[in-house]
Amino acid sequence: MAHANKQHTLDRDKLLENSLSSIRLGIADYKLAFEEKQHQDRVLSSLRNLFSGILLLFKYKISIAVDSPEDAAELIYKTSKAQPLIDENGKVIWRPKLLDTTIEIEDIKIRFNMLKIDVNFDVIDQIRKHRNELEHLHPQSNLGKLTTLISDIFPILRDFINKQLNKNPAQLLGETWNVMLELNSFYIDTRNNCLNNWKEVGIPDLMLICVPNICCEACASDLITPHPQSVKKSLLVKYEPNKYQYTCLECKHNGLIAPLLIEQLGNEFWHNPFDGDPPRVLTCIDCDNDSFISEEDKCYWCEYERRYKECLVCYSYLSVEEQEFRGLCSYHAHSAFKDD
Repeated sequence: MAHANKQHTLDRDKLLENSLSSIRLGIADYKLAFEEKQHQDRVLSSLRNLFSGILLLFKYKISIAVDSPEDAAELIYKTSKAQPLIDENGKVIWRPKLLDTTIEIEDIKIRFNMLKIDVNFDVIDQIRKHRNELEHLHPQSNLGKLTTLISDIFPILRDFINKQLNKNPAQLLGETWNVMLELNSFYIDTRNNCLNNWKEVGIPDLMLICVPNICCEACASDLITPHPQSVKKSLLVKYEPNKYQYTCLECKHNGLIAPLLIEQLGNEFWHNPFDGDPPRVLTCIDCDNDSFISEEDKCYWCEYERRYKECLVCYSYLSVEEQEFRGLCSYHAHSAFKDD
């Protein structure tokens, strides 16, 4: 006669200890990577440990939602297909076999939804995405990206520990929490300075919406600021786009700021060409930048607007490209030129 297998149990205190240990290791690695730029090998280790620590903390929260260690194990461990078993009373029961591996992020989402636990998984998914990218790229190329990710992790940890575990982050993490606050305060202060600096260098007013999302093309850091030499020469981005440079405070890379702004404008007005919709961003015939927003009928760089709205002959809509025909559509302009 087959009998029910002995149930798994879960050491919840050990789970919490492992979570905090991973977070501490992640912050220690990040601190070294942040302070000593030669320790690039610690970048990937930091993100791995922090991501692992967050998931373990999530699992700990799930595990304490039930009373017994056995029930906690059933929520945390992955399962195989349920098999029929016979208990000590001769009754058939169906119990999934618990595997030796624990649930991943998609199952955590399901458990949180069941338990009505609210977490910003958009940020967690971004961290997972970039962690996977870092797994396949040299960490040296991504120190800047890590800085931004770390800044996103801090408020998640703070709010989760406060609201879901009803604990004080400083008490739970000790000195590690003070290090996190110090690093995050420095990042936020530096980031705000960078954003404020770009307001003073002649970026076209409409293009300012792109500034918060531009980042270094070498390391993906968003801590980029006007290059001191461009500032010293009193250059203006709008009028000297081929000269005005930025400098990255993370990796010291220098580059032109205008291409980053134009690229981000394309992201702001992104469209899927496979949907059959026309492009939202066109090349402006006045400044030659890819900055003319079709739906607003205006260039975000030079503020050029279409002078001729419809053909003087057939009254058809005149595109940006047809403005050179001075009020005629391409068909009637071609006919007119042919007659000449």
